[in-house]
Amino acid sequence: MGFDDFDNPYLAPEVPFEVVRESAPRGAYFWVRLWISLQMLVAVAGTAAAFVDVETIVATGPILSIFGIFGTIVCVRKRYYFGALIGASGPVISVAIFLVIFLFNLSPTAAQRPVPLIGAVYMAILCAMGLVALRETISLQANAHIPAGERISEMPQ
Repeated sequence: MGFDDFDNPYLAPEVPFEVVRESAPRGAYFWVRLWISLQMLVAVAGTAAAFVDVETIVATGPILSIFGIFGTIVCVRKRYYFGALIGASGPVISVAIFLVIFLFNLSPTAAQRPVPLIGAVYMAILCAMGLVALRETISLQANAHIPAGERISEMPQ
């Protein structure tokens, strides 16, 4: 006498994959978009603060690095490598500004001009890349229902 799964009273009910996917309250790229947006916000705030007082980079640099590291981790886990590049840019720019100050032996008054300018260039590049990434993740989210290996152009309309 065999034991079938139909006779098993502890068997979990089968749920169609579409029902599981539709019940998710957030999109698949919610955390990616969140961390990229937060990193852009910290970069803008940090650059604005550096123009007012360059010594604020002592706080904004590590904050940008932390947001960048978390953003990189989230993007790598989602296999979104463009976002991981954006996230990794936070710690890289923080170390680069530190090295500029350290290697050129800049005092706070001497660093008042180059550091905010480096931050402004970084902020402009980051925001441009971030907006592209946000747009791309919205598109990826919209096309998440397409089965693997099937081209978008072959999907029925």
